[in-house]
This record gives sequence, structure tokens and C-alpha cells, in this order.
Amino acid sequence: MKVSRNAPCPCGSGRKYKLCHGRGHRSEWTTGTTVRLAFLVTLLLAGLVLAVLSFLSPADHAAPRAEAPSAGTR
Repeated sequence: MKVSRNAPCPCGSGRKYKLCHGRGHRSEWTTGTTVRLAFLVTLLLAGLVLAVLSFLSPADHAAPRAEAPSAGTR
């Protein structure tokens, strides 16, 4: 049985059906938009991780060497 738009909503909220569950759930987000957004966020996070790792890596720093004490010189 179809509920009239101005009848009380069957969920029991007391609101009109058209203002409660009668509204069509129209989303402007499509699957393609969601996938593209998820891909973009993934790329941004990967770039952030790479930037942090390159900042923390000691690749361009020489390791300190322990110098042997000079024999005979003071």
C-alpha cells in the first residue's frame, strides 16, 4: 500500500511522509566521483608518506666515524 505524501510517516516520527522518508535519496555523488576522490586521497597520502620518509632518511648524511687516536702526537 502506498503512503500519501501528506500522511504521517509510518516510521512513527510524527512528521509528514514527504518530509521524512518520502524524500528520495538523490545523491549528487556518483560512483565515478567517489572512486576518483578516493584515488586522489590515496595519491595525496602516498605523497605525504614519501615526503616524511625522505625527510627522515639519513641518505645524504655521512655516518660519523670513530677516529683512531694518533700514535705519538699530542
